[in-house]
Parts: sequence; structure tokens; C-alpha cells
Amino acid sequence: MAATALAFVAVLLLALVLDVVVMMALAALLTRSNPFAFLKHLVSAQLLALSSASTLVALPATVTTVAGSNRVSSPLAFIVCASGTVLNQTGSALYLSVATLFVLTASASGMSSDELTAVEALGNNVAMVFTNALIASVLSPLPAGGKTVALATTLGAIFRVTAGPRAVLLAFMAALEWITNPLVACVNVTNNALVAFVVAHYLDEERAAETVGERTERMEWQFDGLLAPRRNSRSATTAAYRAAAAGIPADSIATATTSSNPDQDDDRSIPGSSGRDREPLTMTMSPTATAMFRDPLATFNNRKGVPWTGSTAPLHAGADLPDDMLVDLYYKTPSLWLTSAAGAIGLVVGGLLNKYPVNEDAQLWIGLIGWLVIRALECLTLPLIFTSVTICFSNLVVSSKTRPVMTRMTIYFVLAALLASCVALAVAFCFAGTFTLKTDPPVTTTSFQFVLQCSNGQYFSSNGECVGLELHDGQVLTASNVTGLPDALQLSLATASGVFPDTQSLASQVVLFFGDLFTENITEAFVSVQFLGITIFSMLVGAALMTVYDPSTGELNHALVLIRQVHVVLEMILNWLVPYIPVGTVSMMTYSIMTGELSQQALSDSLYFTLAMVVALAANFFGVACVFYAILVRRNPLKFAWFLVPSAMYMLATGNYMATIPVLMRSLEKSRQVSRTLAQFTVCLGVSLCLCGTAVFFVVAPIFMAYTSGQEDVLTPARLVLLILLATVSSIGTPLVQGSALTFTCTIWRTLFTSQVPGSFAYVAAMEWVMYRLRRTYNIVAAAFIARILAEQLDETVEDEEDRAFLDQQLGMTHGPQ
Repeated sequence: MAATALAFVAVLLLALVLDVVVMMALAALLTRSNPFAFLKHLVSAQLLALSSASTLVALPATVTTVAGSNRVSSPLAFIVCASGTVLNQTGSALYLSVATLFVLTASASGMSSDELTAVEALGNNVAMVFTNALIASVLSPLPAGGKTVALATTLGAIFRVTAGPRAVLLAFMAALEWITNPLVACVNVTNNALVAFVVAHYLDEERAAETVGERTERMEWQFDGLLAPRRNSRSATTAAYRAAAAGIPADSIATATTSSNPDQDDDRSIPGSSGRDREPLTMTMSPTATAMFRDPLATFNNRKGVPWTGSTAPLHAGADLPDDMLVDLYYKTPSLWLTSAAGAIGLVVGGLLNKYPVNEDAQLWIGLIGWLVIRALECLTLPLIFTSVTICFSNLVVSSKTRPVMTRMTIYFVLAALLASCVALAVAFCFAGTFTLKTDPPVTTTSFQFVLQCSNGQYFSSNGECVGLELHDGQVLTASNVTGLPDALQLSLATASGVFPDTQSLASQVVLFFGDLFTENITEAFVSVQFLGITIFSMLVGAALMTVYDPSTGELNHALVLIRQVHVVLEMILNWLVPYIPVGTVSMMTYSIMTGELSQQALSDSLYFTLAMVVALAANFFGVACVFYAILVRRNPLKFAWFLVPSAMYMLATGNYMATIPVLMRSLEKSRQVSRTLAQFTVCLGVSLCLCGTAVFFVVAPIFMAYTSGQEDVLTPARLVLLILLATVSSIGTPLVQGSALTFTCTIWRTLFTSQVPGSFAYVAAMEWVMYRLRRTYNIVAAAFIARILAEQLDETVEDEEDRAFLDQQLGMTHGPQ
């Protein structure tokens, strides 16, 4: 087998080398230049393709090196290499052709005469070449194992050779992909670069070597007409109008116009050019400098003639005057009393309807409005997270608060989870006397044997697919329950979290969490709702936007301005949805309680476990969150908690993070105790990393399981200390999907105590419908409290409009005070 693998790899390598040689010869002939001088710049991209076995991963390096050769312009390098990654996969086409011939040759001895005739037919071989070229061009880049699937398709569709008898060869080809894929990716990268080289020669898109200054001047010339509006001189009348529109006294506005002469100094755009020495800036952001003073009814622009309370004269805007200011956005917040009343009404009505049989159609109608509100909020959440975090992190970078904010936030997140675990341990042992021994629920069969019968009446056999004539001729197969848990519960766990508790260790699950920090596909991250991956990506985008922005040019930071305008649009849509949050709360609360899968028997069996969880969460709220709030903020924590009631009620009603995040942001906005920027940034990170309620569950559930299964002797002091540490670490890495906490609970039990999860775990799983709502409610409350503490320590409790205006200038979103 080793000799066969070596022969195949050698033939493939020879074919790939010949392909590159042919491409180089064509490039030399068409461009009349030495291609080696061009390809020497491509070494780093080729090494990346070899190490990653992916043309897509190597695409940025390919574009950079091709453009860096000064033989291809940057736009052309990007267009050709990006399109070539999909359409010019010559290496993949060569691999498919060589692999097809290899499989046919290796299996020729077992073919019938008809199959041999089909293999030797010239037309079939030509069709095979064109098919492989089509597959490589249209379906590339193929995923892992995709080449083997395409190979099996070619064998059946063109040569009429069944893949079943050649399954061993196909598996052999799939096993060799770890060797062949890097070679194929390297050839694809090389060929794409050579194509760009030839196209640049014929389109006269070669670029001579240039200095950094020349490159900057060229880029400014290219994008000046596309992105930057021409700054024409403005009259004193227009300046006075803008002052009146902004609610600023006209005599305080300099009427000096901004000239388009590039030689004219513009000190307003240079960092540090302010008239006073500044402390680290606040990172607040408001759409306009007078947003907190203007009439909220003047929503869209400043030509409505709506005066503000500080204006000395009514505003009369002419139709011919320009609308220079953008959106004067008023942030609506959910009503505290209406949302609280809606939650209470939904709880009572849902509890009453739960006792009586209600038609399923009627249930759907009751929950319809709630589902519509949830879907609308979910549609906004992920884009809102992206725009909020991008703008917020840009503010952090400019205001020099990146390190203090990130350091304090990390400390508070870890400390909150650790203290929650400690308090939960104390509460669990206080309830230990009520955790009585329970009989294990009936366990279903963990394994069984069976034989498959085919549609032709015969049985699946090891001698062939469907050739067994009698039952005893069939292949005996064994199905096993890998967890030992009841089948229904196992299926629920696997469906919810995608992880079987017995197939991954705690370390592998935590490592899998850290792998989600950097998503490999941002579009897939939005589709699969990866909060943490989107947040980290947004932070990187925000930092990069401020790194590449040069304020000394006097130009706006166009990318950040665009993101901010998208953010304002999303906030405006959220304004339209906020009035319907109380209606959605009563609808979803009624529907959730009415259809809740919570039987009286399950509640009776798990009553003290539920009480222990409620008491542990309450003890954490009053004994940890409120105490730290009172010490660090020196205010009444209950007054701040009152503003969080709408978001808490909505989380209890829906149990949905995506739908509750906008409500939580607006609840913090209503409190006026945390700057909008810090609130949005902390909430976006807190819902992924500050899961204190989940840490409480990871402590209380194993202790309940130990006492109710008669295994309390495993709760030694050393294991309890490890339980606190594992609960803290696991809570930070828990996926935000329903049921994932049950998976981690099983893993923690197997890691610390015994290899077999006790049967009393079924009582824990029976209360998950209630538990995950309670956990998530406390999670968002803890994140809000941490945001308030950070705001107090970093002077981010109010919107400092003067610093905000200066900060917008530093961010490149304005040309300075008008």
C-alpha cells in the first residue's frame, strides 16, 4: 500500500510540475519577460498554501505578493486572484484526472468486459477531462473530502463504473488528501498569479516601483473623487444657518470657510490640535452634538423648523439651504411599568391556560405577536452588534482606554463567575438535607443488534451490498447508546449542543470554545449566530480602521462613517420596534407558560433543586452584585436594577439572547448611568463571556445529582475546589444554545466524579425549560451591573458632548466643530 501511495503521489507531482512549467512557458512567450523574476515574490503565498492546504486561506497573501511585485496593479491583482480562486483551479482538475485514471488502472483486474470497453473509449476519457475541468471551475474550492466525492461521481456518470467495489480505493484517495491538497493548493496559487501577470501585461496594468509617499498620493488621487465630497467654500449665511440648526449661538461659530487648496493648513484635523490639554477622552457617541437637548420629534433632519429649548429665535429653514446635519436620533426605551405589567399578566394568564387543554391553533395565535417581535429583534441584533462594537472599539483606540477597559472587564467577568460558583456551593450544601435519594428512572436498552433488509427482499451482507438470501446470511450490525443516558435525552442533548457528552472531554470542549474566538467565515458566523466570533471580528475591524486612518490628510474616515450611518439606521428601526416590546412580552410569556413542558411530577421530583437554584441566583444578586455595586459605585443598586426590569421580563418570556440584547441596550440607555458606547460594548461581550448564572448551575446540579443518587461520598474537599474552578472556566466557554449547559454538566461530572452519569441527571434535565430562563436572566443582569461599575470607574456615566464632538473629529467622522 505504501508503494502504491508513493507511485500515485509521484505521478500527481509530476503532472502538477508539468502544468506549472507549461504556464511559465506561456507567460514568458506572451509577456516576453522572465517569469522567475515575478514568481520569486510569490514564495510566501506558496508556503501559506502548502501549510494551510487552502487556496482561499492563501488568497490575501497571494494578492499582496502579486501587487508587491510591481508588475500587476493592486485592483487587477485582487480581481484576477479572487476570481481565479473559484474559476481557475487547474491543480484540482489535474488531481481529479490523475486520480480517476489511477482508480481505473488499479481496479482494472476486477472489471467486466463492458466496463473495460468503457474505460478504454477515447470519448469517455475526453468527457472525463472536460467534466473534471468543469467541476474544478464551478464547484471549487471543494471542501474537505469533496474531491473524493467528485471522483466517485465521475466514475459512475462517465465510465459507468460503480463506486461500491472500489470503496477501498476511494477511501485510500481520501486518506491521501492531507498530502495532495497542499500540492494542489500551491499549484492553484501559482497559476492564478501567472494569469494575473499575463493579463496585466496586455491591459497595461503594470505598476512601476514607487515610494510610500507616491503610493499614498496615488491612492488619494484614485479615491478622492469617489469618496470625499468637494469642500466648496461656504458663505456666512450658510454657517449661521448651521449654527441655528444645531442650536448653537451664531456668534460662537467661526465663519471662516474651508478651502479646497491642499496647501492650506487645517489644524482641526490634526491630533492634539485642541486648544486645551485633554485627559483621556470619554468614548461616548451621539448622532449630533445637541441630541440630548433637541426636541425628540425633530427626528430626521434639521429642515423641519422645529426649535429647541435653548434657541433664542424660531428656526426658519429655507428649502434651498443644504441639509448638512445627519440624523438627530432620539433613542426610545421600553416602558418600565408597561413591560412589568405585561410580564405579570402573561405569567398569570399562561399559568391558568396551562391547566386547561387549549387548541394548538389557538396557542399559535396567542404567541403570534410575540414571535413576530422576536424575529424582528433577531434580525437587528447581529448587525447591531457588528456596528456597535466596531464603533465602540474605534472609540476605545482613540480615547486610549483600550487597555483599562479590557483589563477591568476581563477581571470582573472572571471574578463574577468565580464568586457565583462559591456562593452556589454554599447554597447547595444548605439544601443538601432536602436532596433525598431518588430511584433511577427506567433506562432504555443501551445496545442492540440488527440486520438490514434491502428493497429486493434480500439482506445486506459482507459479501455484497444486497446478496444475502436468508436472515443468517445478513451482516449483523450493532447499535450502541454511547452515553448510557435515555435515548430521548441523548437526542435532545445532541440536537441542542451538537456534542455528545461522552465523546469529548472538558478540555476539548473548552478548546473548542477558544476556537470560536476567530471565525473562519464571518458570513457563516452570522448565519450560525456566533456572538463571540462576530464580536471579536468587529473589534479587529474597529482597530484596523483607526490604524489605517491618517487624520493629517483632513479627509473623513469614510469606512467608519459608513458603518456609523448603518448603525443609525438600525437604531432607527429599533425605535420603531420598542413600543411593541410590552405586547411581545405578554404574548410570549403567555405562550411559554401555557405550552411549557413542565409536568407536576417533574416539578415534584425536582422541587428542591429548583429552589436551590433560585436561592443561589438570588444570593448572588443581593450578596455579590448589589454589594459590589454599593461599594464601587456608592449608589443604591436596586434603583439601577429597576431599569433592567424590561430586559429581565423579556428574557424570562422568550429565553432568547438575540431578541433580548437590543432590549437590554435600551434599558441601559434609559438609566442614563452608562454611556451608550460602553453599554453596547460590555453587553455584546458580556452575553458571551459573563455567564454567572450558568456557573451557578454547574455547581448546584452536580451536588444535587450526587446526593439524589447516593454518591455524596465523592464530594471531597479537593473535588469541590476543582468543581468551583471547572464551573468558572466552563461558564465562560459555554455555547449560547439551549441544552449546552446539560452537556457541560455531564462532562464536569465525568471529569471530577465517576465515569457514568447517575440516573438522577434526568431530574435535572426535566427542569431545563425553567433553568435556562433563570440562568440567562441573571447573566444579562450581571453584565449590566458590570457595565455600570466600569462606567463609574472610567468616568463613562454620562454623555460628554464636548469630548464626543472632539472624539468624532479624531475618529475622522467629522471635519471638526461647525
